[in-house]
Amino acid sequence: MKQVTNKEAATWEVASLTRITFARTFDLVISALPMLILQLFLKIDGWIGILINAFFALSLLIIYFIIIPCFISGNTIGKKVFQISIKSREKVGFKKIFFREGFFVLLPWLISFLIKVIALGIFYLGDHNNDDIMTNGFWIAFGIARFGDLFYLAWAAFMFITIKVQENNQSGIDLKYNIFVVKKNPIIEKAKDDGNDTKTNSRHIHLDENRPGEISDDIIREIEEID
Repeated sequence: MKQVTNKEAATWEVASLTRITFARTFDLVISALPMLILQLFLKIDGWIGILINAFFALSLLIIYFIIIPCFISGNTIGKKVFQISIKSREKVGFKKIFFREGFFVLLPWLISFLIKVIALGIFYLGDHNNDDIMTNGFWIAFGIARFGDLFYLAWAAFMFITIKVQENNQSGIDLKYNIFVVKKNPIIEKAKDDGNDTKTNSRHIHLDENRPGEISDDIIREIEEID
């Protein structure tokens, strides 16, 4: 019997947590590069320098993670490089992106920054004109500032764990807005007998029933309708 080739519709697979983590890390590095370059040429000390650096850093985060993704379906350079994207049963607009990235990036950054400001304030309120770091409060301020860095790392670890325990690798904010981080599978060449009806299976070909990483057929159909 004659064989004909049929292109099965491209399907969606839940992105692995490793891929999601590398994409997020890549984005954070890219978003930090302009600020690092700026600090090489803009040497401003004291409170004014701190405020200017904070303003530019926060602006870059908002532009990179919120403003630009609003025009490219929530995607970023990291998502493009690691071939993942975010999908929802409804349009991924400004509100969803704002709260999602606010939860992932802006909130921990702001808390970490405030902790460092408190540390610097303690140092300046103390005897900061004293050059002896053992008595001028430097080490107290330094310890508090490092706690700000530790908080950022703890937040990242918390997000990693909460996403890991979810069946479809979703964070709490993703569950709230029905957002999925997915990887698109290539179009599969599938042969079928001429004249025979062949049911199209929209599930990833490498995933059997009830395996992790599989999105239900109903959700897949709803996501595919977005494209």
